[in-house]
Amino acid sequence: MSLSVTLANQGVTSGEFESGGGRILPGASTVFWRPALSLNPPVSNFPANGRIRFEYDYSDEFGSQSQSITDVVEYTVFRGDDGSYMSNWWTVDQLSSS
Repeated sequence: MSLSVTLANQGVTSGEFESGGGRILPGASTVFWRPALSLNPPVSNFPANGRIRFEYDYSDEFGSQSQSITDVVEYTVFRGDDGSYMSNWWTVDQLSSS
């Protein structure tokens, strides 16, 4: 799996990484941990729009017929009057599969 993140026209791309949990069954989920992403310069104008792009491989229960898929989540970060941050996000239609 790999991912790229943009916010306010700044981007960060992670290298490929794997979950430590092995196979993930349909309807299940897992967590992928990575260090915080830093943007330089920090975002100072809100609301700010961004996009997260996930690229991952999956296969049947026997590990054959591997396929790749790309999913995209777009989001907007708002800053509250009290200095807190809030976001709205939505999933964009699947971009590709092979």
